[in-house]
Amino acid sequence: RRQQNTAPLSDSDRFRSAIDDVQADALLVAYANGNVLGNSDFSDIVDTLVETGDVDPRDATLAFAVTARDNGFGARAVIALESGFGSFAPALTGTTDLATISGMTPDDALFLFAGSGLHDSLVDALESVGDDPMVTDTLAPFEDLLGLDLEEDLIALFGNSYGFAMGGNGLTSEQTDFSDMWALGLIESTDPVRLSERLDLVSSELQFFICNCDLGVIVVDSGNYVSLQWPDAALSDATLDEDPAFIATLELLGRDPTNLLFVNISELPVELLRGPGSSLGADPDDYDMDLTVLPGFAVATHADDTSFSIDFVLPVTTQE
Repeated sequence: RRQQNTAPLSDSDRFRSAIDDVQADALLVAYANGNVLGNSDFSDIVDTLVETGDVDPRDATLAFAVTARDNGFGARAVIALESGFGSFAPALTGTTDLATISGMTPDDALFLFAGSGLHDSLVDALESVGDDPMVTDTLAPFEDLLGLDLEEDLIALFGNSYGFAMGGNGLTSEQTDFSDMWALGLIESTDPVRLSERLDLVSSELQFFICNCDLGVIVVDSGNYVSLQWPDAALSDATLDEDPAFIATLELLGRDPTNLLFVNISELPVELLRGPGSSLGADPDDYDMDLTVLPGFAVATHADDTSFSIDFVLPVTTQE
């Protein structure tokens, strides 16, 4: 008969650390301990993973929690590895410059994606394809046309953080009218003036190649960032960092994310939410959902050298 460990789970440092990562005052908590895999029926599989990879699942703890606050709901899943994530760590870790990116994004954006690791990810991607003839044959004519080396003259000027947002009134359940939409790309840069000049050149050549026309893309350097905006019409001066739903989202997250996708539900057209074939009828007045109560939704990841988490956040506003 196998001797049982009678020590309570609450005395385990691994358990307490995992619970702290997902917030100890959660409504619901789930926990899994990878340490027991070495003595389980899966030990042969684990040994194979350790031999062929650089991540040991026996070092892993997993935790999941659902939380409720006055300003919304959240769910977080965390995997922690005492020995770290090995070769995966560079791609996972880091934090995005969300304060700057949201401060440059109009508050009527339908969504915002903000991420980190742009420069390193692109360099790794180029290194992974190496001298693949299909890639080099595709890039060579474009580089010759621009007189630029993609990695040395362009990617080398990229920084860590980046963002992409879209907004406008052209999104409906039936079709998308892009003439009534706008798009904004933001790239952190070590030399924003030079990068803006080179991206402007790339943008012009691409527009000439696509339609031999001017699509109205403008490239501007601002602070440590370069923005690519389409079309060239003026956007809202009010920014997302002052939006109550976005502020509530950050409060629910409680920490700076590595990557974030924020969906601005309050800016989505009612017709889109109703959707085709809905039983709510054709009259928009039939749709009585108050979007001010559920103004947004976000998915975020956060990582350091030994842990990775994913958050789902739903801010809620209360009516006075």
